[in-house]
Amino acid sequence: MKLSALKRSLCLLISTGCLALTLGAGWYDDKPEENVNILGDVNCDGAVDSFDLLLLRQHISGSTGLTGDSLLNADIDYSGEPDEYDLKTLSDYLLSAGKMDTYTPVGSMRLGDSLIVKPESGSVPDTDFRQSQMKFSIGLLKQTAVETPQENLLISPVSVTSALAMTANGATGEVLSEMESVLGNGMPVSRLNEYIAGWENILESDEYCTAELANSVWFRQSGGFTLNVKDDFLSALGKYYGAEAFGTPYDSTTVSDINHWVSKNTRGVIPELYKPDHVFDPYLMMTLVNTTYFNGTWEEQYGGAWQRSFTQADGSTVKTDMLSSDEYLYIEGDGYKGFRKGYNGGFSFVGILPDSPDGSTSYLDDFISGLDPDELLASISSPTNVHSYEKPTELVTSMPKLKFDYDIKLNNALKAMGMPSAFEPGRNCFTGISEDLPMYIDYVIHKTAIEITESGTTAAAVTAVGVNAESAILDLQRIYVTLDRPYIFMIVDDTTDLPLFIGAVNQIP
Repeated sequence: MKLSALKRSLCLLISTGCLALTLGAGWYDDKPEENVNILGDVNCDGAVDSFDLLLLRQHISGSTGLTGDSLLNADIDYSGEPDEYDLKTLSDYLLSAGKMDTYTPVGSMRLGDSLIVKPESGSVPDTDFRQSQMKFSIGLLKQTAVETPQENLLISPVSVTSALAMTANGATGEVLSEMESVLGNGMPVSRLNEYIAGWENILESDEYCTAELANSVWFRQSGGFTLNVKDDFLSALGKYYGAEAFGTPYDSTTVSDINHWVSKNTRGVIPELYKPDHVFDPYLMMTLVNTTYFNGTWEEQYGGAWQRSFTQADGSTVKTDMLSSDEYLYIEGDGYKGFRKGYNGGFSFVGILPDSPDGSTSYLDDFISGLDPDELLASISSPTNVHSYEKPTELVTSMPKLKFDYDIKLNNALKAMGMPSAFEPGRNCFTGISEDLPMYIDYVIHKTAIEITESGTTAAAVTAVGVNAESAILDLQRIYVTLDRPYIFMIVDDTTDLPLFIGAVNQIP
């Protein structure tokens, strides 16, 4: 696809009611200008109109097959195939075009001219990185367990690390120091970037197993205001995280756009990050999002599931479907035992069962609080092959079939782990993102879902970091009109502004 290269900008050009979308090369400078490709111009006649909408509808229904430039122009959101989302985007545009003096973008506008953005090779994860990430993972597990005691929980440390590490590329001063301490055990964010890029590039996917990370950054672009995001910041996110960048108005279309991006990159396992009626804070300037998706089949699949009793934390028992198998990699550590079971394609499931000397079942929260990350890493990295025992040994394992989802706001957990300053207004420590406005982290949202069956495991996660401007500095003006007492209303003709209906309300019927 040929695209116009602009520096860190995306423009919608309105000419005689037609949509001309020129996409910027984002963080890459000095790229020679190329021909403009008009997204939405399905019939390639240089205009975007109802004929294009009809062709796109016919393609999606299967009555017409698009090829070549027509197919490329129809894929407005770069998902790889024109779909209902593209149809709605084009329809929304055609309904709004020509009805305003200055055009406000409908939806979020993607920067960059790559459909598939991959990070650079980076550095191969070494002992320092592995230890730092296990420390972060167990620290996060401990804090989330504190917030949701005796409940099921599921976190994706790599998703949280990626979203926060992207954010840390714009941090300075004390905030940067705290984030580096928590995320990488003190290693500079520049080094953390290299490791995360290297880690993602060794996550191999094949026909049996899929492991994918995706990253994006969304910044405010609405009305007459566009956050002036620094090139160095976007460059780092593109280079090491393969992050797509979007300018967005932070309205209802943004909710739809981010949810669509999340659903696409989690294969529908997490269909939405925000509720459809979500209203963004007017001071929200940027959202950094990571998705992590895993789908793996067992090397040795289970033959079936059997109903057995499971004793819950409160001591009650329930019947559930249990999966049983003979394995050979046995784990034994400080106060626990467990096993590793392989997936096809270089991944493993690890099950850990804490000791319970007194026979109670309410021990898990205390066990989690006492976990030693280094000891655990050493234990699961060096399981014992029971076939190597002098005496013939079988490792018989059982676990429930599982399907559940989980979500949590990580603000308190991350503050407790050692990075409170990032959430405090008044520090102005994200000048690496932009110098337009003093900013701080308003929220870190984390959502996960998992399903474990006889054939394998599917799991997905999304983490979103919301970066706000300080309200006193932004000095937004708000005007309220609340019809909570008698009022008049009209229904007017847009051409003449004359009322077709006019009424008065003195009481609610």
